[in-house]
Amino acid sequence: MSSVPTRKKVTYVRSRWPLASTAGRLRILLIVFAVLFSVAGARAVQFQVIEAADKRKEAAARLSVTQKLPALRGRILDRDGGVLAFTNATVTLTASPNVIAGKGTDVASATQADRDAGAKIPALVAPVVARCTGVPEAEVRAKLADSSKKYVRLVQKVGVERYNCIQNDPVITENRLSWVVGRESDPTRVYPKNTVASNVIGYLSGSVGGAGLEQAYESVLAGTDGEEIFETKRNARLPLGESTIAPAVDGTSITTTLDSALCWQTQQLLDAQREKMKQTWGFTVILEVKTGKVLCLANSPTFNGNETGSADPEHLGNPAMHAPFQPGSTLKLLTLAAVLDAGGATPDSVTHVAAQSEGIRVGTHTVKDSEKHGALDYTTRGILVDSSNQGTIQLMRDTFSSKGVAGKQQYLDYLTSFGLGQKTNVGIPGENPGVLPGELMVKDSYTIDAVAFGTSVTVNAIQMAAAVNGIVNDGLYVAPSLVASTTAPDGRVTPAAAPETRRVVKSSTSADILGMMEDRVLDSYPTIGIPGIRTGAKTGTALMNGDMISSIIGVAPVEDPQLLVYTVYFQEDSHSGAGISTAGPVYQDVMTLALQRYGILPSADAAAHCLQGPLVAGAQPTKKC
Repeated sequence: MSSVPTRKKVTYVRSRWPLASTAGRLRILLIVFAVLFSVAGARAVQFQVIEAADKRKEAAARLSVTQKLPALRGRILDRDGGVLAFTNATVTLTASPNVIAGKGTDVASATQADRDAGAKIPALVAPVVARCTGVPEAEVRAKLADSSKKYVRLVQKVGVERYNCIQNDPVITENRLSWVVGRESDPTRVYPKNTVASNVIGYLSGSVGGAGLEQAYESVLAGTDGEEIFETKRNARLPLGESTIAPAVDGTSITTTLDSALCWQTQQLLDAQREKMKQTWGFTVILEVKTGKVLCLANSPTFNGNETGSADPEHLGNPAMHAPFQPGSTLKLLTLAAVLDAGGATPDSVTHVAAQSEGIRVGTHTVKDSEKHGALDYTTRGILVDSSNQGTIQLMRDTFSSKGVAGKQQYLDYLTSFGLGQKTNVGIPGENPGVLPGELMVKDSYTIDAVAFGTSVTVNAIQMAAAVNGIVNDGLYVAPSLVASTTAPDGRVTPAAAPETRRVVKSSTSADILGMMEDRVLDSYPTIGIPGIRTGAKTGTALMNGDMISSIIGVAPVEDPQLLVYTVYFQEDSHSGAGISTAGPVYQDVMTLALQRYGILPSADAAAHCLQGPLVAGAQPTKKC
């Protein structure tokens, strides 16, 4: 029997990798998780701490809207507080058609369902907008439905109540469409008195002053805009979202020296006479003598500040201040005031004047008086009353030119002190100071002779009025002014600085000139006199570049000057005209109205007052009272 061999037990030993062990795997997992947590933690720190501020800003930028809060422009008031210009807080209604087409989302990224819903919105909203604003429904619907546009203006410059009408309409509220029509502040500047002093007040060009006081006081009137930043979602403001407001600072208001009621009456008279006499344009200035305040500056033709878009561009400026002109014989007041003040003559001193047919040589020209006469021994009074060109030139020569350069310079200094050749700085942008040819006056005898009777020199309206005002105001020049005070948004009132005042002639000279001006009125009393009031005036004519300039400047009452009126008319391509017949009627009517308005009582001795002396030596004074 054979035996079965015993098998030898063989043991297989496998090599074990560390990962194959449970403990090893756990260690590796722990390491991996530790690394991952470290990375995540670092990222969290980076996101929540290091980059948190930037991320918040990015998120806010995606959700926030910045809206300008326009400052309310200051008002312009007349001397009595009447409103000449104010701002109406109107708005422009807007929409975003590309967002409407996507029902609140840009149509490019909107779902088809939102696009289908968005396509119905214009038909719902357009009738509401049309009903609340009066704009044709078809026009509104076309704008709302044009999905190629990101922004459209539906209606401009309407009252906030129109916007509220849309938002409160049942169609809008029930369909939750309040986000469709937006609004932007779009203030409207209103000039309630229309054409009154419009050339002085000016107008806006866009949102800034384009002319007149609106332009000159832009930085004062405009104020400072504010802004509001708020959160939105799907083009609608989040009711509980964060918002920050930097409030607007409204503009400061200005109170002018203008008397709007008197200006309105003056404008009517000025316009009517311009049309009647077929004049091209004209103006009237009214000054308060003691203060230099401009009560009125009216231009004709003018414009309506509320309708500048349809106005003739030539009427939008202020030609009385922008287009200097030759003053003509009214400048003789300045020449004779200088002569009297320098001691060259008295009202009754005598100057020999050649016959009108001979005239007086001025350079290569012969200057003649307008009326025919033989050789005369004129009094200074007669030279002013008859407006003798020859006599005025001779008096100026005898007083100043005869003394050579020093004398000519003295005459120039007088005219400069009266304000000629300089801006008045009254507050009208673009003021043209005219030309006082000082250097030529000293070097060239022709120029100084021509200036003496109102040619070869140009002035603007207020400049010339202020010059004469300085003579009749007891010899004290008071710088003219248009603004009396400013009123800040908090109600704080700041009076304007006191005007510059300087003596230009002696009190006695002022009295003499006033007396001679009164004689001029008495010599033509029915035409330019005012019953019951002693007035003084001087008429003038000039020919400049083919245009006839007719003017008159006067003051009342003579015994205590309170008001000065200056009226000038221009007629293109004309060689005939007279200050007394063309400008005289307006002067007379305006002065009468102004005296009544300011309660200036009749002169006590007006009826008994007559010419104060003869116009020609040896002649008996005409009893003109």
